[in-house]
Amino acid sequence: MLYKFTGKPDRTFPNLVTGKVYDLTIQERSRGMLGFLVGNTYPIITHPIQCPYSSWESFNRNWERV
Repeated sequence: MLYKFTGKPDRTFPNLVTGKVYDLTIQERSRGMLGFLVGNTYPIITHPIQCPYSSWESFNRNWERV
């Protein structure tokens, strides 16, 4: 899916460009045995970079779906 990077590059990912659109592959993981049922999930970008996020809120602060 296409996402625009709205965050700022950091030491971990210095090559990300604010405002640039990236084709991301995202996996959704659950916390605990019933995470999917109760909505306790978090995203992990698996391509073109490997980047786990602690929550969907933190992901949405850095990426905007296009």
